[in-house]
Amino acid sequence: MKNRLTVISLILASAMVLGACAKEEATEESEASSVSMISTAESEEPDTGLAPSLAESTSASAVSSTEETTTESTTVSESTGVSADSFFQMTAGEYYMSSGVGGWYESLTVNADGSFSYTLMDSDYDVTYICNADGQLGNVTKIDDNSYQVEVTRLNLEYAPDDTWTEDFDGYQVNYQAVSAYDVELGAKLTYYVSGLPTSSLPENYVVWYQMPMAIADADMPGTFPLSGFYNVTNERAFLNFG
Repeated sequence: MKNRLTVISLILASAMVLGACAKEEATEESEASSVSMISTAESEEPDTGLAPSLAESTSASAVSSTEETTTESTTVSESTGVSADSFFQMTAGEYYMSSGVGGWYESLTVNADGSFSYTLMDSDYDVTYICNADGQLGNVTKIDDNSYQVEVTRLNLEYAPDDTWTEDFDGYQVNYQAVSAYDVELGAKLTYYVSGLPTSSLPENYVVWYQMPMAIADADMPGTFPLSGFYNVTNERAFLNFG
């Protein structure tokens, strides 16, 4: 009987020690959790109120996009109150460039916030040339009531220029080669012309990008140009909104 009581006493003593240890560990874990929560709260950045597209990451490209958007919100003309926001809302749409000969084309899709997507496709007998890109237009300048100038302020290429690869389409091999975004290179300046202007008032090499794909002779050109578009003055090539 005495031995049994001794064993029971030892068991109870061990239980009390283990309980105390467990309580101490729980207290330490609770304190560590509190410290972690405080540390997390202190490290969180304040809500900037930026649109989700501008707050996706803290990478250099995201920071650059934020700065560009801030620049683009400035007034273009104090006398008319035209802003970059209203300009891009006015010009949002799809613009194309093609000679009408062969399979090559360039497309430019401008969004209401000035961001854009771009595609170039061309091919010869055994290689397809391609460029896919997205970027931002900014630094809007009003030239007059019918024309504006914008600049490509950000550009991201899907493929590095001169990269090559082959894809299989049901046993048919297609060879690709990446090229640069020829008419929307970073820093490129584009002049935007509204539709309805006298054709004779527009640059000849702007008008021709309507004539070629539509196969319109000089004598048949309308006196009023029916399309709006972006014109790369350096390359003398135009993206037109065919509607």
